[in-house]
Amino acid sequence: MIREEYLLPQEKILLEKSQTILVFKELWFSVILLFLTFFGYFFINFYFSFITSFLLILFCLMALFKRKLINYYVTNQRVIIEKGIFKKEVEWIQFSKIENVEIKKGFLGAVFDFGDIRLRASSQVESELIIKNVRDPGRFQRLILTLLTGLKVAK
Repeated sequence: MIREEYLLPQEKILLEKSQTILVFKELWFSVILLFLTFFGYFFINFYFSFITSFLLILFCLMALFKRKLINYYVTNQRVIIEKGIFKKEVEWIQFSKIENVEIKKGFLGAVFDFGDIRLRASSQVESELIIKNVRDPGRFQRLILTLLTGLKVAK
């Protein structure tokens, strides 16, 4: 959860997301190690199975840890990216500056419903914020577009 010091007065978190675990290579190594663990237990020896089990647990923990390194928040005023656990880095873009919202999905993203969301800002300097590898990016995009529409109607 984002620290209160990063939020503006009357700012409320509407959506909180982190990267999908499917994109981390540690997870895929874990799947391979799971296969090797079972294969090693039945066909090689116990020690091989023990070592692969240890590596399996290690890679799963690494994938879970990496997943918590980057969090994404949509508030009623802006989109925030918070990076890091001990040393925090925060990037954000206000809704009033957003000009375009795009979704980009690869093959795996289309199959498992995850992708990147690119927010382009309307300013003198062309800037963008990329929200990487989130599950259900359409929901994220719909929320942002709904808030943008409400903001433009209120002006």
